[in-house]
Order: sequence, then C-alpha cells, then structure tokens
Amino acid sequence: MTPQTMNSGLGEEPFAAQGRDLAARMDWIMSEERSLDGPEEMIAVLEGALRLVCDGETFELSAGQGALISEGSARRLSPRGQALLYRVHRK
Repeated sequence: MTPQTMNSGLGEEPFAAQGRDLAARMDWIMSEERSLDGPEEMIAVLEGALRLVCDGETFELSAGQGALISEGSARRLSPRGQALLYRVHRK
C-alpha cells in the first residue's frame, strides 16, 4: 500500500483524511463539543488547552498531551479559548 500525502490547508479550512477503517482530522475547536457516545477516538492537543470530561472524569489537556477515549464513552470537550486538535477515530 502506498501512503497518501495531502496538504492540510489549515488556516483556510480544516484537514481531514479517511481510509478504509480510520478517519483523521485536524481542526480548531472554539466552543464546547458534547457526545453521549461515540466511536473509539484518539485526540492530541497541538495548540491551546481544553478540558475533557469523559464518563464523569475530568482531565485538563494542553499542547503536547492527548487521550484515548473508549468507544461508547460520554464525552465533553471544552476548549480554553481555542484549541487545535488532531483526532483519529474508527469509522
């Protein structure tokens, strides 16, 4: 399999790529995001900071930190100002 390379164009619009089993995206979040359940997801904070509440536990994440969120977990992401996230999840 030959890897694909793509220009993110970040700043103009968010970056997203999808393969057969995984989807990845990189974008700024500027307001709270909530989900009562969802797929397994890995998030990495590239810039800024946010609060992650996952199944009732609270985590403060800043640039260089990340989390692996289990499938079906209730989650809430609350950025501190704005945060640039890299996210990968199963389709």
